[in-house]
Amino acid sequence: MGYRSEVGIALGFATPDMCEAFITAYKLKEPEFWTQEVGGCWRRASTTVLTTHYEDVKWDRGYGEHERVYEMLDFAKENFESAWLLLRIGEDIDDIEFENGSEGAENYPVEIMGRLHDYLSVNRSIDIDLRGVPI
Repeated sequence: MGYRSEVGIALGFATPDMCEAFITAYKLKEPEFWTQEVGGCWRRASTTVLTTHYEDVKWDRGYGEHERVYEMLDFAKENFESAWLLLRIGEDIDDIEFENGSEGAENYPVEIMGRLHDYLSVNRSIDIDLRGVPI
């Protein structure tokens, strides 16, 4: 079965118009991918932020079906004033990884990145059965 992860992504834009323009442009650019992978999975968390959540997936950049998600994020970065944040939690307790799209961007919109942390965070907890009789 292999190593499985939980992945959350937030993609933010400078303005609502840019967010809308991205949606329109990517639907036209990659209609099949949009219909199969984006349309039912991604949500509009605000007028400027799109989010998604993948559970129990094999996730590696440069490998597998999720490479197309990175291509979409790169398209947003290259063509719109945008920023993205990806959070991956692996099966091992200490396997938590953050990625962002700032690499290679000269005028990276830091203010957009700051807002994305409001939409994506880690929350780990311990579940234990304590219903027994005290000793």
